[in-house]
Amino acid sequence: MNRRQGHTTMNLKAGAMLKHYEIQSVIGRGGMGMVHKARDTKLGRDVAIKVLFDNLAAQEGYVRRFSREGQAVARLDHPHVVKIYDVGQDEELWYIVMEYIDGQTLADMLEEQEHLPVEKVLELAEQIAEGLDCTHSQGVLHRDIKPGNIMVTHTGEAKILDFGLARISGVSAMTLTGNVVGTVDYISPEQVMNEPIDGRADLYSFGVVLYEMLTGKKPFVGEEPIAIIFQHINDEAPPPSAHLPALPMEVDRLVMTLMAKQASDRYPSAKALVADVAICRDLVKDGGTSLQDRMVYTEAPRRPRDEFFCTLSGRETELDRIRTAIDQALEGDGQLILLAGSEGTGKSRLILETLSHAEERTMWTLVGSCMHQEMAMPYQSFIDALGRRFSTVSSVGQAHFRKHLLEEYPEIAALMPHAWSAQERSQLEKSKPITLTPNAEQQRLFQAILHLLFEMADERGIVLCMDDLHWGDTGSVQLLHYLARQLQGHRICLIAAYRPEEVQETSEAPFGETLRRLQAKGLGKLVTLDNLDEPAMRQMVQEITGSRAVSVSVSDRVYNESGGNPLFAIEILKWWRDRSKTHVLDQGTLDTLEGGAEIIPPRITDLIVRRLNRLHDNERELLEVAAVGGVRFDASDLATTLEMGSMAVLRQLNRLERTHGLILPVEGSVYQ
Repeated sequence: MNRRQGHTTMNLKAGAMLKHYEIQSVIGRGGMGMVHKARDTKLGRDVAIKVLFDNLAAQEGYVRRFSREGQAVARLDHPHVVKIYDVGQDEELWYIVMEYIDGQTLADMLEEQEHLPVEKVLELAEQIAEGLDCTHSQGVLHRDIKPGNIMVTHTGEAKILDFGLARISGVSAMTLTGNVVGTVDYISPEQVMNEPIDGRADLYSFGVVLYEMLTGKKPFVGEEPIAIIFQHINDEAPPPSAHLPALPMEVDRLVMTLMAKQASDRYPSAKALVADVAICRDLVKDGGTSLQDRMVYTEAPRRPRDEFFCTLSGRETELDRIRTAIDQALEGDGQLILLAGSEGTGKSRLILETLSHAEERTMWTLVGSCMHQEMAMPYQSFIDALGRRFSTVSSVGQAHFRKHLLEEYPEIAALMPHAWSAQERSQLEKSKPITLTPNAEQQRLFQAILHLLFEMADERGIVLCMDDLHWGDTGSVQLLHYLARQLQGHRICLIAAYRPEEVQETSEAPFGETLRRLQAKGLGKLVTLDNLDEPAMRQMVQEITGSRAVSVSVSDRVYNESGGNPLFAIEILKWWRDRSKTHVLDQGTLDTLEGGAEIIPPRITDLIVRRLNRLHDNERELLEVAAVGGVRFDASDLATTLEMGSMAVLRQLNRLERTHGLILPVEGSVYQ
């Protein structure tokens, strides 16, 4: 045998010796080192040896982390966790000796098969969940669960390996330099945001792995890692059943529960997950008989991040009217809803509930907003709606949708020049139709949009919502008028939302005249949102405070001060919470303020200005730059403009959303 002389990690050859381990071949490469198959000459068995990269071995922090991997996993003894035999150093090389596994990684399996049969997915899922239960019970987190870190033996046994990122529960998920540790395709939201983590972070990553095993697709895709990170934080993935319609709903819910944004909405432990995976396996074996009532955690509620988010109060009648219109549209009776409501009355929230109703019926949903006239592009609302659709379909569906637009609807594609690559723009230029008069060009565009909507409607029905039409540009308003006259006999529900006071006060607003024409012709059902009455306001205050015992005087004061406006009421409650200096709004907080002499600012804007005044300078600067771009802005653009790192911008935006409630995520890296 050849004694190793001056070898480095990268040039260890077959026959080289590390102590009593004889190197045989390279079998893999991890984030921290090369993995070799070797022979333990003392015990006469095959082993796998991970050797730390030379440049990392020179850094004390990496050596500690490398050693910690071995120490953490060496405590574990489970058939679905790779065994650690030895941790050592031979001259300048650091290494970990592990169980040699004869098989292939889950990543290799997915590359060969694209996706796995449901039965096989659940079989492996149960084993992996049992392995995670073992590691978590010992206080060890993996922090980098992904297909490449799961081996499947030739006998079908799953084993979790590469605990290179393992750390003890409760420690931050960031390196000393502030970089994200883990693979962005599978990383949990709390890891990204540098929040304390526990075993539920691994469960989120495992949910993403299961999603890919079932569908052959990752739930979130993007050209840049930061785009994927934004989606992990803000976007809901389509359920696996969107790609695999025959999937039992219990399996669907299990995966989506694992992928909940809030750790508290996931399974509380891997042990609880094991129980539900076993039930799902029984379900699949039984041929689809529902076992939902036996599953404890698949109905876990999705708790919104905003503590002031509550169920829709006092809007039952309006919501029922719109839901009925959607159902009628789905039956082929096209509908136009004119949704009128002053600022803060809850139009956006009602639209959110409306879209959920449509999505439950597997309808397409397109939502776009208009901007102030000076910021708007022609056909702003439709461009916005189509852009959001690009960001929510799967990678395969997105590619198909883009190709379809370019080839069949170049007039529509031309509205979004920045959405296309240079090659696609070249293709678009070649297919550019003959130039016509402006009126004829507009007519051709409207016909193309109408045909696209008809195509989508024929497939599964569609809800198109055009929001903030009181700011609508002329093109968007004319498009609305054109579409409203073409709905009969088609599975389309068109929702036009606006503030009536803006339309009345601003005579030059294009939407005002169109609204009068629509109403004169009897087109559209008017749904008006007024301020809440006292019982509805009391219900809202009770839910926000989590107390049914909120005194009448407190809820009455909120009602009287807000005039029944939901947004103003929430701002008052936030103001009270901040005045209490407890950052908690509950009955005790309200009791200290009840009947007090505090003067509540008279307008919503005054309350918001007070919140702005509490911002740090860097947060205020970020908001000021964002506001230049209009109501919506892209965090990636902010990072470029401010010459900041994308992660630094993301964390500031997260604070502005969660702590100050001044912005909301829209899609991916887009906020408003």
